[in-house]
Amino acid sequence: MNPVGKNILVVDDTPVNLDLLRKILTRHDYHVRPLIDSTMVMRSVLLEPPDLILLDIKMPVMNGYEVCAQLKADPRTCAIPILFISALQDTEDKVRAFEVGGVDYLTKPFEAQEVLARVRTHLRLDQLQRSLRASNDYLHTLIDSVGEGIIGLDGEGRVRLINQVALEELGYAQEEILGHDLHQLVHHSYADGQPYPTSACPIRQTILEGGRRSVQDDLLFRKDGSPFAVEYTVASMDGRGEEVQGVM
Repeated sequence: MNPVGKNILVVDDTPVNLDLLRKILTRHDYHVRPLIDSTMVMRSVLLEPPDLILLDIKMPVMNGYEVCAQLKADPRTCAIPILFISALQDTEDKVRAFEVGGVDYLTKPFEAQEVLARVRTHLRLDQLQRSLRASNDYLHTLIDSVGEGIIGLDGEGRVRLINQVALEELGYAQEEILGHDLHQLVHHSYADGQPYPTSACPIRQTILEGGRRSVQDDLLFRKDGSPFAVEYTVASMDGRGEEVQGVM
């Protein structure tokens, strides 16, 4: 995974700084787009989205914090990593940079090797995050295409993933069930109405012990309180052969 060749937008109202950063980065085959006017950042980003933005803080009209906040507030630009560059070295300045959405902070005067190392690191991290988002989108598309209900739980039994089939069967909207304890929500009682203790729950047992269980006759409850019989398989998900992290 090589970040060389990526597009970098450098925003600084001082031409000498722009020229220095451009020389450092282009020597290592990055495509650099310098910009001196902070009010033009949004327009420039939308016209040609960069892979990374180096953003000065002290600029006229719009400072770097304001530019960053504007970019992070727009869903079209919020995922672009922003690395602040500034002569400001107070802790509160650095904290504010992270609070508005920056991923890192470079202080002037620049050291070429530090600039390159941080740019390389954040481009690689961004590539990894993009890959994870793409894999996550693919996973959700895949589980929604399955004709049976699928629910993923974490190690505490809370719902972390649920497909459309399961939502429709249970009668819940996604926001009503994600993050909630599945047992307490839909698996709380036996057919005769007696409470179903979590200690007897095969889903909870799989979370605690690992492995895989097939359950032929069990009962779930819809949002409206109506019960329905189910057959299901529970399989543990672990941390590379270590402790159980959840079940599917």
